[in-house]
Amino acid sequence: MEKLKGNSIAIKEVNINIIREAIKNNPFATKPSLAKETGLTSATVGTILNELLAQNEILEINQGKSTGGRPAKEYSYNFDFFHCLMLFPFEKNNITYFSICVSNLGKTNLWKEERAVNKINLNNIKNIIKEMLGRFPKIKVVGFGNAGTNENDTITFSDYSCLEGLNLTKELEIPVVIENDVNSAAIGFNKRKGGNNNLGTVYIYFPESYPPGSALLLNNKLYKGQTNCAGEISNIKHVLWNKNIYNDFDNFCKNSAELIEIMSAVLNPTCFILSGNFLTEKHINQISSLCSNSLPNTLRPAIYLTTNYTDDLILGLKELCINRIFPEILLTRNKNY
Repeated sequence: MEKLKGNSIAIKEVNINIIREAIKNNPFATKPSLAKETGLTSATVGTILNELLAQNEILEINQGKSTGGRPAKEYSYNFDFFHCLMLFPFEKNNITYFSICVSNLGKTNLWKEERAVNKINLNNIKNIIKEMLGRFPKIKVVGFGNAGTNENDTITFSDYSCLEGLNLTKELEIPVVIENDVNSAAIGFNKRKGGNNNLGTVYIYFPESYPPGSALLLNNKLYKGQTNCAGEISNIKHVLWNKNIYNDFDNFCKNSAELIEIMSAVLNPTCFILSGNFLTEKHINQISSLCSNSLPNTLRPAIYLTTNYTDDLILGLKELCINRIFPEILLTRNKNY
């Protein structure tokens, strides 16, 4: 039998995450039910419950029904254990905005706003975070959607050049998760769909004032490439983009089809998800028709429209925020055993 390799601390964190997710999905969890559901021993479950209860991450709600002995205690997750702030700039009707959202760890948004600003800079970001921390002191982490690339917590490229080189965690003295905006939207889309069985999904976003960006999910995991630049499709020089082309139906569909054909030949994904404020099902039908005429069946992907880009982006940033506080730990199998 293969054995899982991992030290005791890593295994403990894995077990805590297992119990955490189980309680989130069951508002009346008990120690016996959790042990049965997770396969962990009753002693392990009890230790984890006591730890989570002590830090107020879970709540003891009442005594369960008795089946002859002492009734089991019931627990629910405290979705207000901490809050997340999701923040990203975008353009709409030639106006620059910040999308601002504060959420608990469940499905409740405590604040959601699109705020017009004269320009994007560090001072604006600091002021918004300071304001939101004043309103919601339980904010423990910030997710920032960057229209560009980053290396860990440092922005290496951005459509808003004044942000380049900034390490927002150091500048703001609060953990800040930075991720490309389209990557974040792809993560959020996948989360919203409950994870899918597609071997490959390409998410393409067409902003109003800039060339499109894309993100690639392989087996539900984001692929970022060697230098975190996977998806920078504006560098495919064969397909040209400018502000005017978004208003030209035929040329836009032609260019989009060519882009999908190139990416399909290289990646062979299951589907493409297209998003943009101006996109309609008419665009999708035309692009699909053009691709069907030029791609063989073995390379022909499904093409879908999503109108939930902003919600996808917020949800993706929230997922990254939670993962910063509760890192996902994977135990690997050691073939030497």
